[in-house]
Amino acid sequence: MRATARSSFRALCLVLLLLASTQLVLLTTKDYTQKELGGTPQRFEADNSEVASISLGVSHACATGTLDQMKCWGDGEYGKTGHENTADYGDEDEEMGIYLMFTDVGPGLTFTEVATGEDFTCGLLSDATIKCWGRNAHLGSAAGEIGSGSRGDGYLEMGTSTDRVLIGDWNATSIDAGNMHACAIINDSSSDELVCWGDNSYEQIDHPDFFLECLLYGQETKLKTDGVNHLEFGKLC
Repeated sequence: MRATARSSFRALCLVLLLLASTQLVLLTTKDYTQKELGGTPQRFEADNSEVASISLGVSHACATGTLDQMKCWGDGEYGKTGHENTADYGDEDEEMGIYLMFTDVGPGLTFTEVATGEDFTCGLLSDATIKCWGRNAHLGSAAGEIGSGSRGDGYLEMGTSTDRVLIGDWNATSIDAGNMHACAIINDSSSDELVCWGDNSYEQIDHPDFFLECLLYGQETKLKTDGVNHLEFGKLC
């Protein structure tokens, strides 16, 4: 009986010794030297595509990827980031990259260009039309949402609910924006024209040196201009 007990005790000790030696081997082979942490990339991610263009407003920004989709972040006042709310994006964890939603302007539509103002955003779309969202007075489509004073800051206000800028049967080829107004080059297959809409405090949309077709909050004034080829005027007001 005593021999059996001693044999069991010795077997247990052997097992414990084997376990201890195994742990010792693992600990001595592990590399505990200090490693430098790799830099965390701070970049815009658009569905694994690379950034093709970026537009900076006063307090928000938008970027399009090589797949012609767009994401916006920053100050969400007036719904100008297109997230159907007025929240700020990019100031907290898990708000950028894969967590940041794409801008929805309707099924099958992608972005050719984007222009950002102080409190609105406009996109030139793949069907040669323009849609804007944000503060009502700068949308160029009479599409402002009654009550809040803006489009894109409430539930179901983006996508097909966002109306196009009123440019008739013309095709838009380029857009740009100042702080409180926007302009676009449009084409009817034979000539280029310039249309502008938004704030006119400094005659920025009907300057006497030009004859413009002005769209002030959806109200159309039929004036024409000489043909132009490219639009890039920066922030004029």
